[in-house]
Amino acid sequence: MATYLGWPTLLLAFSTLFRTIASREGLRIIEDVTPNSMHSFITSQHSLILIYDEINAEYHSALFEMQKLLKADLTFLEDCRYGKLQSQTFGDKYGVKVIPALVFFRQKSPIVYDGNTIDAGDVAEWLEAAQKEAMRVLNENNFEHLTQASTGATTGDWLVLFYKPGCGLIAMATMEAVAVRMHHTLNIAKVQMNSNPKLVERFKIKKCPSIIYFRHGKLFRYDPEQFDVKSMKVFVESWHRNVKAETVPIEPSAFDILTDYIVQKLKESDHHTKVYIILPTILLMSLTMLLLCVFCCRKQATYDKHKFH
Repeated sequence: MATYLGWPTLLLAFSTLFRTIASREGLRIIEDVTPNSMHSFITSQHSLILIYDEINAEYHSALFEMQKLLKADLTFLEDCRYGKLQSQTFGDKYGVKVIPALVFFRQKSPIVYDGNTIDAGDVAEWLEAAQKEAMRVLNENNFEHLTQASTGATTGDWLVLFYKPGCGLIAMATMEAVAVRMHHTLNIAKVQMNSNPKLVERFKIKKCPSIIYFRHGKLFRYDPEQFDVKSMKVFVESWHRNVKAETVPIEPSAFDILTDYIVQKLKESDHHTKVYIILPTILLMSLTMLLLCVFCCRKQATYDKHKFH
């Protein structure tokens, strides 16, 4: 029994066949991408998408520059797929402000080209710098070790994004672009809020996404909800001086954590339970203080003994 194939199926089959032939012949093509096919398109190592809303002079100019990139046959992007997507709103999710625009994906991680114009030479230099994700991943185990935030920032200045899954994609794409332009002078990092509640509590993060600039033992909160490269660069370079500087809170000690835990339990307990918690706690703290006093006295006595002999 014959099976009827609709036009969408035939077009998809033709497109797949054409890409296969082009690949075998060593040809590079700019593929047509739709919002529905976007997910499968960006699964390769690198993907460059031209987003446009209408076919006009600006579109043809951007497409011409993209074709020049193909002909340049950049060795560091030999595995890159090139595509074009017609949509007025699809770029919004990546922070695209003006179209036509270029969005570069590194294993599905997006970064928006922030040049004034789409020029093949400038884009090639930008692509080479943007091959790998620049944002480092921070968590409760490595935050203080890597940033040295509360001890004077000996590892440099840090711009850190606090985000959640589904919240912060625009900010993340923008900060990746900032990292490409400022990677010699600035560390860029991200913290997943759900997985690191202690850091959220330590830095009093109240909203998602949140961005904090750490510099010389101080922190500056990026409050404008303008997640574009120019605004963030200006903030880091100069505008942070107009923001209230906060002293970076030190990393809580084991004793601080224990105290906070006890306070929290007291808040949650009834009167009788509080008595059973408070009394042992007072005894434990008293014993600890006594042991410290004994240790200090013995140390002083030993010092005096050696001093007079």
